[in-house]
Amino acid sequence: MTERQEGFVGPNPLIREKLVRDRIPESVSQGPPRTLGSRERASFLAAKVVEEAAELAEQILHVAEGGVSDGVLLEMADLLEVLDRVRSVFSLSPTQVKKTRKEKLRIRGGFESDRVLAVPAPLRRLANGTDVPLRSSLLVELARCRRADLAVAFIKEGAAASLLPALREALSRGAHIRILTTDYLGVTDPEALDLLSSLGEKREGKGIEIRCFLSAPSGEVFRGYHPKAYLFERENGRRIAFVGSSNLSNAALSESVEWNVFLRETDLADPVDQLSQEFGRIFASSRSVPVNPDFVSNYRARRKPPSWGQGLSDILGGSASPRPTPLQDEVLLSLAELRADGARRALAILATGLGKTYLAAFDCRGFSRVLFLAHRREILEQARETFFRVHPEKPASVVSEGEADVSGDLVFAQVQTLARPSRLLNIPPETFDYIVVDECHHAEAPSYRRILDHFRPKFVLGLTATPYRMDNGDIFALMDGHVVCRRTFIEGIRGGMLVPFHYFGLKDTVDYETIPWRGGRYDPEALERALTESRRAQETLRAFREHEGSKTVAFCVSRLHARLLAEFFSREGIAAGHLTGETPSGERREILRKFREGSLSILFVVDLLNEGVDIPEIDRVMLLRPTDSPTVFLQQIGRGLRLAPGKGHLTILDFIGNHKRAQYVLPVLAGREPEDGNWSQEASAVLRQYKAGTLSLPTGVHIDFEWEAIALLESRIFKSEPRRSALLTVYEDLWERLDHRPTLLETLLESETPPRVFLREFGCWQGMLEAIESERGRAVMDQAERHLFVEAGDFLGEIESTAMSRSYKMVVLKIWLGQEGGLARPLSLDDLVGGFREVFSDPEMRRDLGGDSPQGESSLETGGGKKKVRMSDLDHVTDRTLASFILRNPVNAWTGEGRQRKTPVFFRYESLTRLLIYTGKGAERERFREAVEERVEYRIREYFLGKTNS
Repeated sequence: MTERQEGFVGPNPLIREKLVRDRIPESVSQGPPRTLGSRERASFLAAKVVEEAAELAEQILHVAEGGVSDGVLLEMADLLEVLDRVRSVFSLSPTQVKKTRKEKLRIRGGFESDRVLAVPAPLRRLANGTDVPLRSSLLVELARCRRADLAVAFIKEGAAASLLPALREALSRGAHIRILTTDYLGVTDPEALDLLSSLGEKREGKGIEIRCFLSAPSGEVFRGYHPKAYLFERENGRRIAFVGSSNLSNAALSESVEWNVFLRETDLADPVDQLSQEFGRIFASSRSVPVNPDFVSNYRARRKPPSWGQGLSDILGGSASPRPTPLQDEVLLSLAELRADGARRALAILATGLGKTYLAAFDCRGFSRVLFLAHRREILEQARETFFRVHPEKPASVVSEGEADVSGDLVFAQVQTLARPSRLLNIPPETFDYIVVDECHHAEAPSYRRILDHFRPKFVLGLTATPYRMDNGDIFALMDGHVVCRRTFIEGIRGGMLVPFHYFGLKDTVDYETIPWRGGRYDPEALERALTESRRAQETLRAFREHEGSKTVAFCVSRLHARLLAEFFSREGIAAGHLTGETPSGERREILRKFREGSLSILFVVDLLNEGVDIPEIDRVMLLRPTDSPTVFLQQIGRGLRLAPGKGHLTILDFIGNHKRAQYVLPVLAGREPEDGNWSQEASAVLRQYKAGTLSLPTGVHIDFEWEAIALLESRIFKSEPRRSALLTVYEDLWERLDHRPTLLETLLESETPPRVFLREFGCWQGMLEAIESERGRAVMDQAERHLFVEAGDFLGEIESTAMSRSYKMVVLKIWLGQEGGLARPLSLDDLVGGFREVFSDPEMRRDLGGDSPQGESSLETGGGKKKVRMSDLDHVTDRTLASFILRNPVNAWTGEGRQRKTPVFFRYESLTRLLIYTGKGAERERFREAVEERVEYRIREYFLGKTNS
């Protein structure tokens, strides 16, 4: 048997039994051998079949990655031996097997044609918490188990109550149930422990045992406890488990987005047995104490939970030393782990109201000087107040219009002011060791880039409330691909940190088909005229009077729109004001003061209050302009989702028309984002669920559409243009917005639809460009580009579509393009080694420099045979070893060595001269380098964005 190193790094004290060959020496065993009983033979044989089949599969993949084929032969021999034993145990003759195989071959054929079909998965392995909730599976297993072990970080009363009947029924059958939770952060409800304790005690191997893992017992160091695992042994003796993210709470069992994986004892290496052993070890440890009435009474007395049902101001309680919420604690731990791994930047995506600024204030403890960046003065003022509560001992200063003080330990800077060269260049790059970039989706702006490029902090934390890739440009890459958390407003509502909303979709009186559409947006002047008509103003007033709310913000399309509506409402006896991005700061503060105090009932705004300014008392928002993007829509409704005393919900009044971006509304309200960028398809799915009454929403959330608004939505969603034509429209809109033909990389970063969707539809990027010409009559390519595609189109298509488990193949091309002559000249192995060292000297690139194991190790042939080399420790890897690694990985992948390829090969490696040679066509053409470079840049960025999102 051959094995490749897999699994987690570290010692493995767990022992398991497995079926072995008759003459395997006893010396390899951790105990004396034994002979199977007849009843257990089937389960051990089944596990052995899975083990050997998995090892054969690993060897097949190993060869596909460039390895030798010896392992395939050895593992095939092992698998056939096990299958022969199965045949013998079940009294099947070789003749029977051969006859059955021959008959199936005659009827259904073999596997010579390499045919692939899309078929339903034979087993649902993932419970994602929405369409496949974990609760249903737990109830099924409790109904047929004889033993259950539940390990969870916390238990809430509602979840315990919902499982109580199933637990009681299982115990009545004689089941043995063990539950292990913790007192960490006081999140577990004592009422939940009371409920579970009421089920009785363990007697004679039956009944229920509940224990609590103490996070900080007297005289011992603190230790967290985070497992979420549910282990079951069925009546027939078979064992299964669910492992993932769900604790015992109603949200985790049936509402929140969760990932829980189903495991069986026949899975490779018997993970269920490993879980069972580890559960038993912790359950029996001195930290795990029995839960009885005395324990619950003591726990209730000392428990001080930071409640998800409170606002941040209540949680922080006005004390001089605020404490993080459970959510913030989780993110702070992840940030600490990232820094321990050498990360220098990270992005936190937290919905408005979940405490982004407090998170930054907590995380920067231990850093001496902090720079907080924002683009508006109001954001700086609020951030300064927050940081003062966490760091009252630290002096603070401000850089803004009229102020330029960088002397404080905490510096709050307006980006536009700090980015001026006359100011920025006078500040030493090492001044700050921690930088916070608030509303990080702005960080692609040149002013932000200038600041981040100038300073050399130890860590940069980006904060944003908008999770949508299409509107976030390249901020994922700007933050080195590290997304430390992603919490949506839907999760915030379910967790009690935000108020639920009542959404009303109202029919718009504006016919958007009559408004010119240019450059991916409506003509501003024509749109303004349509939205300022008297009829539209009357409908706005009617909606305001018909729906409840005391503090209202209405989002307008222009300064004129906001001013006219404020004047109209004032004439109707409603105290109204308006704010724009050009309102002087002093006047702006005065208007906001009146609004907060109740002197104004409604504010009509444009280019303001989308982000950053916190007025928790806002309980109604009016969306009086067509939706531009999911980000803007989310920012606007987010203004009213914060908790406030006496506020039960947010009212959202949205005018639904036949405008081109109507498809964003429904997915955002449901907390969804399409993976392939097809918002219309996602919107149609949500709309069907809404009409069928099956749309899953948090408690207290209501969505209501006027029937005319539903018809308008359907006209934009269900009756949209064919997919091919729609994609061409998306690309043309981006072209007009950028005012030049978008590259692959620009499409990745700026479009609502990623390039892979275009490539899947049109076969290649060239195919899409040709479709623009033939179907839209638009001049796209010049003669030189056409000739290039004729000669080198196959190679360019290979770059666009080649599989990438690592970045290495594109790095080879990147290095090659950097040398004189590009791919038209051979690339020496020495230059390739030097280029690899240069490219992977970047710490974030180096994280991708691993071999064929999760630990970044590679098995390489050396003078003394095979040895493990940690490639990520590049400074200690010799040129010879690195050359061997490069040959074995990207060079072999490009040249097709050691495997059968059905796609063309465009490279040859000459071992005598140590040269890599491009054997395709077109390398001499003037546009070749540019075309290859465009695709390489796109694939590298797409690869790292994919790692980030996963």
